[in-house]
Amino acid sequence: MKIIIVGGGIGGLSAAVGLLKLGIDVTVLERADAIRTAGAGLNIWPNGGRALGALGLKNEYDDISVRLMKYINYSSAGVLLRTIDTSDWGARFGAYAVGMHRRALNLMLADAVGYENIRFNTEIVSVRQEGDKVYCTASDDTTLEADAVIGADGVHSRVRTSLVGDVALRENEYHAFRCRAIFDISETSFARDAQTGAYDEDGFVSVIPIGKSKAYWFGSVNGARTLDQFVDTVSRWKVGELPELVASTSKGVILENHLQDFGGIPFRWTHGRVTLMGDAAHAVMPDLAQGATQTLVDAAALQAAFTETLNPVVAFQRYEQRRRPTADHTVACSARGNFMGGRRVNPIAIRYVNEVEAFQG
Repeated sequence: MKIIIVGGGIGGLSAAVGLLKLGIDVTVLERADAIRTAGAGLNIWPNGGRALGALGLKNEYDDISVRLMKYINYSSAGVLLRTIDTSDWGARFGAYAVGMHRRALNLMLADAVGYENIRFNTEIVSVRQEGDKVYCTASDDTTLEADAVIGADGVHSRVRTSLVGDVALRENEYHAFRCRAIFDISETSFARDAQTGAYDEDGFVSVIPIGKSKAYWFGSVNGARTLDQFVDTVSRWKVGELPELVASTSKGVILENHLQDFGGIPFRWTHGRVTLMGDAAHAVMPDLAQGATQTLVDAAALQAAFTETLNPVVAFQRYEQRRRPTADHTVACSARGNFMGGRRVNPIAIRYVNEVEAFQG
């Protein structure tokens, strides 16, 4: 059986790892000319760590990640609001919350897939099914054939468009953009084993260590639609060195992400021999930081489904049936906002326990 995975990001590569371990012939199609190494850091939660363990990558994952033993929360005025101990999460949940460099995760996954199974410079613009085959049309008009296709091509997925047409995107109710950048943590006093964050009804900024003396900061400000507006707001906060860190970061290294989801999941992922995963299937707001983690959980669920049957139609149906309730729940929870924001939700570490681990859908 031949499976094509469209998209060589975290989702596509992790799915390929799981399916290759089952002896399935897998090719990952990536539009870029190399593995994506741009980007800042990632916060992967225990459910993502468990998924990587199921894919046989626990040791590699441990090597590139920094365990977060606590979450430290300040107000924008510098008042310590709460410190949440997460040092028992490894025993409690089977994995720790961690910080890591996005580049390190992508390269780890690519090494596990094998570069011989990744085809670069291949942008898929549409897919179609005919009988027991699926045909992928590339931007250069070439066609590739497979027995099944997985669309892991992001929030603007061409595979999804081929299946269900255009899907409207919804902007974040509070934050239009998220900003983030990597910095040298050795030159600061931030904890090397914790997420440290400052929160205000207007927004937040947090710091997560990612290893090799590096960390990344990330944040959003309500109503800010430009980087200057974001920096101006945060620079007025009184939280130790955090405002100066943000203000002194070169604008050329700050990444800005437009925050959008689908307002739920208003479409089926699976259509015969084609299914979707990751942001193509269930884009989430970053309020629970579950985007990359949920994609890894998808990959483990796909592997589990194909362990039971090599019929891709049946495997894809089982995958969606099992993942859909949790994905629906996570998308809804992720749209509730941030700690100290308009809806006054709990700090993210508490929300993870109460809203993610406690949900067994």
